[in-house]
Amino acid sequence: MNNRQPYNIETIAAYILKNIEYPYEAMKIQKLCFYTQAWFLASHGEPFFHHDFEAWRSGPVSPSLYKYHLDVLSSQMVCWLNQVRFKS
Repeated sequence: MNNRQPYNIETIAAYILKNIEYPYEAMKIQKLCFYTQAWFLASHGEPFFHHDFEAWRSGPVSPSLYKYHLDVLSSQMVCWLNQVRFKS
């Protein structure tokens, strides 16, 4: 067993987004994180990050990553709405 600290799932998702060639939907990121965790557990016998997944209708979801995406998107929307000039 290694004494390394597990990564944060948000860090893993950001790394995936940074290194792909085109934008992914949030559920694709969820699935990629799920498969990353599964592969690491099978290969190393320890988790890559300490976050649980739930079985949702659309596939595996980490509630903490889901909430993080909602928070980021809502803050981006607020910034965008503050910059928009509406015609009167």
